[in-house]
Amino acid sequence: MEGYWANYWRSQRVSRRSVLGGAAVGAAGLGTLALAGCGDDDDDDDGGGDKPAPTPRAAATGQVSGGTFNISGASGAPDVFDPAITILGGTYALGLNKVYSRLIRYAPDFTILPDIAEPPEQPDATTYIFNIRPNVSWHDLPPANGRKFTAEDAAFGVSRFARDNPEFIFGSKLDPVDNHEAVDESTYRLTTKFPFAPMTSIIADDAWMMINKEQNDAVGDEGIKLYENLIGTGPWLRGELDIGVQSFLSKNPNFYEEGEPWIDKINFVPLSDRAARDAAFRTKQIDASSFITGLLKLDVIALQDEFGDAINSAPKTLSATYDIDLNNTREPFTDPRVRKAFHLAADRSQFQNAWGQEAGLLMTAVPQFFSAFGRSQEEILEVPGYRQPKDDDIAEAKKLMEAAGHGDGLSLTTLKQGFIGNHAIAFRENLKAIDVDLELNEVPTGEWIVARQKGDFLMVIASNTGAVDPDFYLSDRFSSKGSQNFGGYESAAFDALAEKQRSEVDATARAQIIREADDLLLEDAPHIFSANIVFHPTWWNYLKDVVLVPGLSSWTSQLWIDPDEKERIG
Repeated sequence: MEGYWANYWRSQRVSRRSVLGGAAVGAAGLGTLALAGCGDDDDDDDGGGDKPAPTPRAAATGQVSGGTFNISGASGAPDVFDPAITILGGTYALGLNKVYSRLIRYAPDFTILPDIAEPPEQPDATTYIFNIRPNVSWHDLPPANGRKFTAEDAAFGVSRFARDNPEFIFGSKLDPVDNHEAVDESTYRLTTKFPFAPMTSIIADDAWMMINKEQNDAVGDEGIKLYENLIGTGPWLRGELDIGVQSFLSKNPNFYEEGEPWIDKINFVPLSDRAARDAAFRTKQIDASSFITGLLKLDVIALQDEFGDAINSAPKTLSATYDIDLNNTREPFTDPRVRKAFHLAADRSQFQNAWGQEAGLLMTAVPQFFSAFGRSQEEILEVPGYRQPKDDDIAEAKKLMEAAGHGDGLSLTTLKQGFIGNHAIAFRENLKAIDVDLELNEVPTGEWIVARQKGDFLMVIASNTGAVDPDFYLSDRFSSKGSQNFGGYESAAFDALAEKQRSEVDATARAQIIREADDLLLEDAPHIFSANIVFHPTWWNYLKDVVLVPGLSSWTSQLWIDPDEKERIG
């Protein structure tokens, strides 16, 4: 039997638009650009490139096995390797989502595909039955030792995200779940307390990778953070991780997709800056930039001018966001007038282009790429705080600051993530128009992540993980019980709307509720909504079957290198 990937490409005609960056609306209203998750990584680059990406060729026609795929990797230390904790693109890029796999996954057009299990059957509105594929096994490493993946593994892997561990940031997503049950060896049943619209998209989303229970029991949650304890079911086996020197993954010979992976090894080349990445790409030291991030647009244009069709590049809009978190429990942000003034003073046109031309996509609380739920670009530009010119917004912001007792100005200090300096600098300059002096305090990644998670901050300018359903951007981030409600926002009216949209399975009715929730957040301004991140992955044309997919995930088991094309390119 051929692998699922081969059958998938044979059974579907996938357009350039739906595969590599276009917008599409699914049956449930999930319309979006090709998405990625969070770009929280010091080595992430800005986007670039105008050339349309090619339609992937049909798989299983001419692949050549073997070889090494060289790709740019992080030069700095990654975050923890526990998918229940990490939001860093660099950690994913070093193999997290290549060693681990999920029960189900998204296709580029947002249909649900099998991974460890088949897409769930739903005998009723609150029951999800996952049938485990029969040939899935854990990596042949102790303590898993290559044993078969079972329904008990699925129940453990999913329910683990809701453990009582303060570092597990996705736990509130499972609040609606009533029960996890291994019906038999190959059948996992999940039931919810009420109809819950985002359930399938949650299980298919980036973070929901399956952890081996024996390994977790042996090393604990602290041990699961470490690279040397990576044991999964994915197409790649952990190799070696030597930060700043090299890291690699080797082929899993027992992967459940027949014939995959085609390539023997993935080699991550640590490259510290834009110039190093550009030079490595030009000399073919790397075959591709990161499939999560990419090169600057001007660099991509220069490469395509020089090398023509030998270069492929495509935009990839991340579901992750560049954020400005306000602590609603601390002065002056306990006063909604101050929060609203900051919201009005923010110049989103500068945020959108802070990291290079076309490197951001404006958003309110709900990203516009959810075309059935979010505001369009045209609608966003009519919203106070997003309008151009800024004269009316600034005048209103000054009145609010005066009414709040800060007519003479404020001096504040914020925590800042290192690689989003342009965003922070732009906001600092914006606030001068309302007599606010903002000091930017850049701190290491681990420090600001911990401070933000604990609510130990006044303001944080950083990036944040995303998701492939609007519920995350509402319930998780702003409901009073949300696991990523970093700013401590509380509103009974908003909580009611967030809960109501979760249980509404009719897309049209749900969209109306989501718009009400979005309106309320714009009025209360608990957060300075900014932009989604846009990057442009770039690769040499001899690398075949490149597919950019939603989230931080990157499909690599289907990749292969065409030796004839590589020789022709030189």
